[in-house]
Amino acid sequence: MPTNLIWAPCSRCPCPNHHLPLSAFTVASSLSDDPEWMHLTRSNNPPSQYEETVLSGMISSYDQQIQCVDTEASNLEAFSFSLKAQIVAVTQRIDALRLERARIIEAASESRNLLNPVRRLPLEILNHIFLDTIDFPVSRTQVTRYGEEDDTGEPGNWEFKTPDSSLWSITEVSKTWRNASLSFPKLWSYVNIVITESNFKDYSYIRQLGRQLDRSANHPLSISVCRIAKESAQQDLPPQLATVLFSFSSRIQELHLYLTLSIFFQMSEMQLSLPALECLVLLCQNRVSGILPENLRLFSYTPKLQSLEVIDWRDDLELPWNQLKKYRSDHRYMSSWTDQDSPQSHHHLRALRKFPQVEECILRLRGISTAGEFGDDIHLLICPRLRVLDLSSWSMKRIPTRSVFQQIADKLVLPALSVLRVTCSQRGTYEVQEVFSSICRLIQRSRRQITVLHFDHCQVVREDVMRLFRTTPTLEDLRLTRLTGFTGEEVIEGLTVDYASSEDPVLPRLRILYISGRCRAPYLLFTNP
Repeated sequence: MPTNLIWAPCSRCPCPNHHLPLSAFTVASSLSDDPEWMHLTRSNNPPSQYEETVLSGMISSYDQQIQCVDTEASNLEAFSFSLKAQIVAVTQRIDALRLERARIIEAASESRNLLNPVRRLPLEILNHIFLDTIDFPVSRTQVTRYGEEDDTGEPGNWEFKTPDSSLWSITEVSKTWRNASLSFPKLWSYVNIVITESNFKDYSYIRQLGRQLDRSANHPLSISVCRIAKESAQQDLPPQLATVLFSFSSRIQELHLYLTLSIFFQMSEMQLSLPALECLVLLCQNRVSGILPENLRLFSYTPKLQSLEVIDWRDDLELPWNQLKKYRSDHRYMSSWTDQDSPQSHHHLRALRKFPQVEECILRLRGISTAGEFGDDIHLLICPRLRVLDLSSWSMKRIPTRSVFQQIADKLVLPALSVLRVTCSQRGTYEVQEVFSSICRLIQRSRRQITVLHFDHCQVVREDVMRLFRTTPTLEDLRLTRLTGFTGEEVIEGLTVDYASSEDPVLPRLRILYISGRCRAPYLLFTNP
């Protein structure tokens, strides 16, 4: 905007129109109060000739003053109208300036965008940013019904959320973004397939799915297939989806299947060959409604499978167990009357016997097995390569001195164990103290230099805690949380030794120590009287 058009009020200008005149009025005394005129104001006597002349002069002066006042008032009124008109004009001008300012800001922003560093980002960085916008696999949330906290309700269930695909929006932002995304096949290799009646009613959904698979070129695929029950009564595998799975089976590296029993049956009949499959996740949506046959064979060929996660799945599968390195078993929350539908101790142990190379194992425990259910599996189970073991449970069903944790721990020998995490009874009271004792025996029996131990929500005794401290000198990360049955003072005293005079220091490598629970804190232990 030209500077000579910028308005500003003038200052110290001699022009009288820039300043209102000062009005100084003299107040004349009333004639009735003037002693000279009282003889007339207080009587009906006529004035003398001289007095008439004086009064006429006074009246003439008053008339002139009235005329001057009227003239000034008229001028000021006109001035007021002029100011009001100027105020309206100024207001309009201000509004116009604000609009102009917004336009200039937008123009400046547009210019700055042209200099934005994002425009100079290499395609590799752009594509890594795009990767972070992908939701994979289909997210699941467990729905807890009323009464389940007290084991009085029905079993919980899973709720699945239809994922939003950001890829199609990214391709419409700009030519650069479109070219970047299309040049990166990995970006299109994460495929979420949602089975609903509407998705496979016409060809639009399968057409978009085909475009995405085509853009993935020859990159290994990660595929998630989920049936959303609340949106569909479909119980069959859509033929179009079967065609897709057959066509791209050789490239599937990661596969998540959240399906019903009937669809799993149909998939087993397909006998897909998955030569590149490394990670498999199976979730049975209606597990309690039926029983799968033993040794169900879902796929005909999976030579590279290394990671398996099963959710709400208790029955056997026919898979290359001897090559698995990571195994996870999970299940939804189950109330006490549905224990028969959740994996029990002997199911987990029977599965572990099939994994000679397993290195990481995550188990969600639930039901206690009877002696008869263990069958001939009376010997200790040795997992020679298991480095990481994670045990947890939703809730607890036990008799006074038995627990599913104890049943598992007492059967295991883990020579390679390095990390052990145990989370007891997430919904329920404290586990019995035998559980912690069995975990300590497992560590001692394995004779492995364990470095990480996390233990949560259980009763413990001082002897077990102190024995653990003395027999695990390699511990670096120790977290004992929500414990009861011991005093904090006893534990702290066991840790506070004189290293200068001690030949066998306690936990010399310890870096992290966290202890919490219902124990008495040793407030005065470290005071110096």
